[in-house]
Amino acid sequence: MWELSLAEQELIDIYRPGLMALGVDLYQEEVQEAFEGCTSGLEDCFRSAIVY
Repeated sequence: MWELSLAEQELIDIYRPGLMALGVDLYQEEVQEAFEGCTSGLEDCFRSAIVY
């Protein structure tokens, strides 16, 4: 996984169960690159992925 700040790790810990339940594999390189490239903030990206 990309190098995470403490705040990013906390967000991942919060959203991981929901994302995984939807089939989002946070360990997949393409998924990591998509989240890493988010310009609107990691939490907004997680929410968008869940809504999608």
